[in-house]
Amino acid sequence: MPRFVSSYLKFLVILLLLTACQDALMAQKKETAPLAVAQPMPPVSDSSIQKLFSNGVAVKWIKRLKGRIDDVYLIDLVLGSDGRNCKGYLTYVKSKTRFSIQGPLDNGQLSLEERDLSGNVTGQIKGSFDGTKLNASWTNKANTVGSKLDAEELQAGQAFSSNCS
Repeated sequence: MPRFVSSYLKFLVILLLLTACQDALMAQKKETAPLAVAQPMPPVSDSSIQKLFSNGVAVKWIKRLKGRIDDVYLIDLVLGSDGRNCKGYLTYVKSKTRFSIQGPLDNGQLSLEERDLSGNVTGQIKGSFDGTKLNASWTNKANTVGSKLDAEELQAGQAFSSNCS
């Protein structure tokens, strides 16, 4: 076999191996979503947010937000506030896995505890919320895994994300 053909074949084999490794890494990155124990749930309504607050507590606002964790995982959030505390739900769009979230909102700073629907603490969300945009970080319960979380309020007529990713 001529030397040129042999070198060309070696080049092709190396190129194929590099492409296969890159594809495998990309697939692995997509498959490493945050672990979740909660079960898929139906959409959240205003009355389900109201029920999270004690009887007699006036809910001042309910916000619907959509966003991403690490610019990869699509999420939907519904948050209600009585003026001091926020309570609501965070849902991963693809898996439809829902977590309850609650905690104080003080001068635009939000600190939410995340729980699975069995009541077990699974993580925390800390950041700023200006009433329309949430810029925060999510960490697991042990504070060993962290991610960036960004979300914006849905505008009138917008719907939550559909599972098309």
